Amino acid sequence: MGHVFIDRKDRRGATKAIRDRFARGLRGASLFFFAEGTRAVGDELLPFKKGAAVAALETGLECVPIAVAGARAVLKPKGFALFRPGPVAVVFGAPIPARGYALDRRDQLVAAQRSAVENALQSARGLLSSVTAPAG
Repeated sequence: MGHVFIDRKDRRGATKAIRDRFARGLRGASLFFFAEGTRAVGDELLPFKKGAAVAALETGLECVPIAVAGARAVLKPKGFALFRPGPVAVVFGAPIPARGYALDRRDQLVAAQRSAVENALQSARGLLSSVTAPAG
């Protein structure tokens, strides 16, 4: 599928792997960054890593925030080996253009990305609660 797997403990190697993928071209490819760097155990968003912002700034691509609610209940925390039945809500936010941000101020883009994901996550949780609410 063309995944670029990175070692979160090797920042240089991760950066090189992503840039190598850019060098091969992105025609027909989608980039997905899990900006928290891991799956959260609790309900709060973790601090975002800067990789998605840097990639957007270096390529000029827009960032589309995506939030998922309910995955923790249906997917085992370590891996994809065990799925349990249950609802999951996925919400796509409005694209965030990279223009207007600069590499030396990438923290501003990271903050915008995180805020957009927080908003999408609220919507996803609302959708999930409407599906899982007891019938009355």
